[in-house]
Parts: sequence; structure tokens; C-alpha cells
Amino acid sequence: MEPTAQETLSEGSRLGALRRVLPVGDAHERWLVLIPLGFLGLLFLYPLGDMVASTFSGERPWSTYAEALGNEFFLHSVIRTLIMSFTSTVVCLVLGYAIAYEVTRRPTKLRMTILGIVIVTFWISLLIRAYATLTILQPNGVFADFIGLFGIPGERLDLQGTTVAVTIGMVYYLLPYMVMVLIPPLRAADPALLRAAHSLGATRARTFWRVTVPLTAGGIVAGSILGFIFSIGSYVMPALLGGPAHPFVANIIGGEVGRFQAFPLAGAMSVLLTVVVLCLYTMLVRVADPTKIMAGGEQQ
Repeated sequence: MEPTAQETLSEGSRLGALRRVLPVGDAHERWLVLIPLGFLGLLFLYPLGDMVASTFSGERPWSTYAEALGNEFFLHSVIRTLIMSFTSTVVCLVLGYAIAYEVTRRPTKLRMTILGIVIVTFWISLLIRAYATLTILQPNGVFADFIGLFGIPGERLDLQGTTVAVTIGMVYYLLPYMVMVLIPPLRAADPALLRAAHSLGATRARTFWRVTVPLTAGGIVAGSILGFIFSIGSYVMPALLGGPAHPFVANIIGGEVGRFQAFPLAGAMSVLLTVVVLCLYTMLVRVADPTKIMAGGEQQ
């Protein structure tokens, strides 16, 4: 329905009044952009540049990187961290997609209840969640009792200090973030497309894989990037749930800084880890554009 001339005039008057109250022009827009850019440069880019510069100090500028790449303990921790991050991200994606899918299709009261449970986890300290996971996974904990229901001696299943324990803890930590990222694209998916697929004879499973998943590809990529980056740089969960014999990258870097005061070597390890993350990020964004998660549209 086309707007009438009176409605158009009224809308123009409101916009004119808004411009007089909040004058917006090229100069104002530049200032609005410069403020966050300055904040980002002061608190992120400058420390990052200073850290990178410190890795090239000394008579041999590349010696710290050669030392990091020649450290088998560090390289093994990188592989261990990548495997843990990939596994926890995949598990979070599967569980988070299922929860977000149900949230977007349930009545309002049930939807708000599920969302409330998810949001409450953000109010709990990460340290408390780590200790709670540690208590659950101990030999006489809830997990051992649950395994015992299937006839497996849970008392012998000690997961403390293992990569499995860290992965479980990271899933517990990242799952709420994954759910909140996946809800907007699932809500934005056009129900008419799903009905059209059913009317053309597609089964529920085929509709899900051929219609729903492509429509939410941006959210899947964005949630995966968020979960992977959070898990690969996590320090608390690996420190409390992992064992000293099998550390993760963040713990090794923290040890180089805290115990040995080896700032150039720790910086070189951090730079190498950042390069790995950027390469994986570039590969992921080629699959779908994560900036379109709010639109929920199919990626081109």
C-alpha cells in the first residue's frame, strides 16, 4: 500500500526535526568512527604491535620464532589445542543448533524458559563453572554415577587432568554463546520456504538439510568462529581441568611469562598462534559470510 502525500509529509517533518536535534553530517560521522578506532588502537593495536616488536629484539631477529618452532613441547600443545578446540566447537554447534532450533519453534512461555536457563549461565563466574565441572568429573562424582547406570565401573574412570575433561569444560563454557548466535538466523528464516519445501514433497530431514541449514549458514560460521577462537585461547579451563603433563597453548604462554619472564618467546608463540587462527578464519569465511547472521538469508 502506497503512503499518502500527508503521511509522506509527516514523515519528512519528523526526519527534519530529528536532524535539527541530532545534526548528522560527514564531519559528525567521521568523529563517531574515530572514537572507537582510537579506543581500539590504544588498547589493542598498540600492545599488539609492541608485543610483535619485542619478538624481533636481539642480535638475531628471528631467533625467538626459531626457538618456538623448534620446541616440540610447544608444537605438541598446538596440535592438542587445535584438536580440543575443533572438537568442542563441533559439539557446541550440534547441541547449540538443536537448542536454538527448538527455542525458535516453541510457544512463547517455553521459549522464554529455555532462554532464561541459557542466559543464567552468563551470570555464573567462569572459575565457578570450571570447579563445578571438576567436581562432576571426579571419580566419585555425578558423571561416574551416571556411567555406573550402564554397568561400567565409573570409579575407574578418572577424567581429571585429561584432554577429554578440558573439552567437556569448554563445551559447558561455549554452549550459551553458540545458542545466542544461532537464534537470530533461525528466527529470520522464512517459514514460507519451509512450507513450500513440504508441499513439494520434501521430508523433514531433507527440508532441514537443504533449506534450514543453508539459510542459517552465516550463523553457523559465526558461531563456529566465536567458539573456536574462545576455546583456542582459553586459559582457565585448561589450567584447572587439564594436567601439567599435557598443557595447552595458553598455559604454556602464561608459564613463559609468569615463571620465566621470557616475554619475547611468549610473544613469538602468541604471534604463531594468531597466524594459525587467522588462516583458519580465512578458510571459514569463504564458506559463508558471518556478517549476515542477522539477515538469515542464504549466502551467495
